[in-house]
Amino acid sequence: MSVENVENAQNMKSDDEDVDKENMYHLLRELSNQARDALLLGNSITIKRPKRIFFAGMGGSGVAGELVKLLLNKSPIEVHVVRDYFLPGFASEGDLLFVISYSGNTEETLSCYKNGRKRNLSIITLSSGGKLEEISKKNKTEHIKVKSGIPPRLSTPSLFFPILNVLRRNGIIKISEKEIDNVVAALEIDYSANAKEIMEKIKGRIPLIYASPRFSLAAMKWKTDINENSKSHAFFNIYSEWNHNEINAYDNLKGKFYVIILRDEEEYSRINKRIRVTKSIIKSKGVPVMEINIKGESYLVKLFSIISLGLWVSYFLAIEYGTDPTPVPIIEKLKGDLGPFIG
Repeated sequence: MSVENVENAQNMKSDDEDVDKENMYHLLRELSNQARDALLLGNSITIKRPKRIFFAGMGGSGVAGELVKLLLNKSPIEVHVVRDYFLPGFASEGDLLFVISYSGNTEETLSCYKNGRKRNLSIITLSSGGKLEEISKKNKTEHIKVKSGIPPRLSTPSLFFPILNVLRRNGIIKISEKEIDNVVAALEIDYSANAKEIMEKIKGRIPLIYASPRFSLAAMKWKTDINENSKSHAFFNIYSEWNHNEINAYDNLKGKFYVIILRDEEEYSRINKRIRVTKSIIKSKGVPVMEINIKGESYLVKLFSIISLGLWVSYFLAIEYGTDPTPVPIIEKLKGDLGPFIG
């Protein structure tokens, strides 16, 4: 998408605005601008080199931490993503904790913040406001406030790039300006045509999404975005773990499934062979299979590209099902039934 088109997207609405009442279409078109805004944040924060890095975040807020963990896969610094109320027992002074809650009100994440303070970890918080911003200011914790008004599952650029800036400016992650520019460019691509084609094939079926560990996050994100946007079931699993258990389920199918394999040309040779063999087995059981080749100039570009495509697929699936993709009423009911968190 050109710069002019990106600017025009601010006033763009989907043809399905009767379904998409909160205009997620516009927010999807604005992902690259979201990234540009986020790249202005976190640049002035100075930290000491930590023993370990922890990212506490649930749902879409945790994805930013997962992305950084993948980038630091070969780093001598241990990286852990915490999707729980408490940090691991070994978290201690000298470690760095990023507390990430887009809303600022996620109770598990707020609990991790309190847990981190008790253990004297260095803490940086990120939110668009809420209780997390409030208690960060009260406790004089370094806080990065990101743009509000975005469903958490679409907020990955807003949360990821400030963290990347902090770690990059302090010498923990090495990444070039060119690569960052390439990621933003990947977010400008119009994925809608490809996404509609994929949606047409999987509609009315339960998607089973498979990927290697390199793209496990993307597979998980496809699954959760379909869950939240289209309010329908989807599942994911990882090569080659699922070859040791889930593959047996194809002998006793109890649903109408469609398999999506997220595939990278740089996969390990045995993973590539497993993909070929399992694809043949799945087809022999009467289940349709689609391979999606992941392309991009770098690993990070590939991750953002395939995650963006999945967001668009989930969006069009929601429209197909006559479901407004933005609100999540069951999650809101669950929160209401749980009552206020006192931790």
